[in-house]
Amino acid sequence: MFILNGSSPVPLYTQLYNQIREQILSGRLPAETRLPSVRDMAIELSASRNTVDGAYQELYAEGYIYSRPRSGYFVSALEQEAAPRALSGKPGKDDYLPGPPSSFAYDFHPARLHPESFPAELWRKCFIEGLRRESQQLVQYGDLQGDWGLRSAIQSYLERSRGVICDP
Repeated sequence: MFILNGSSPVPLYTQLYNQIREQILSGRLPAETRLPSVRDMAIELSASRNTVDGAYQELYAEGYIYSRPRSGYFVSALEQEAAPRALSGKPGKDDYLPGPPSSFAYDFHPARLHPESFPAELWRKCFIEGLRRESQQLVQYGDLQGDWGLRSAIQSYLERSRGVICDP
């Protein structure tokens, strides 16, 4: 059914993946066909179970196969559009991806922030309030063990979630 070439520079699991994928896309492995178990396929190919498992996991991740608990792997029903079409010798106009749209609804560039999207006035008020409240602590070194409030929060979390009795 499948042939692996140990002298090929292509990894064995990739060879197996490519062969199974090709059979699925060509229809030689129809939907709902049960694939051999990892162990049986490894014995049949004289390969390690890791090789077969790697190929199956890649096929699973890409949606070519699915797993039924305690039943094994089965070929997924693929939409006709999921199978790539064979390209002719020369690329045509439709073979290229379209370019980026001429305008964007949102600008996600991190250096360009729209002035109305950031609450600058609220930020300024909170910043000034923080400076007014904590002005003495800002010019002093903090506790070497870290912020007391943070240590207390971690201590109470550890007691509550893990049952660890500790000091902040």
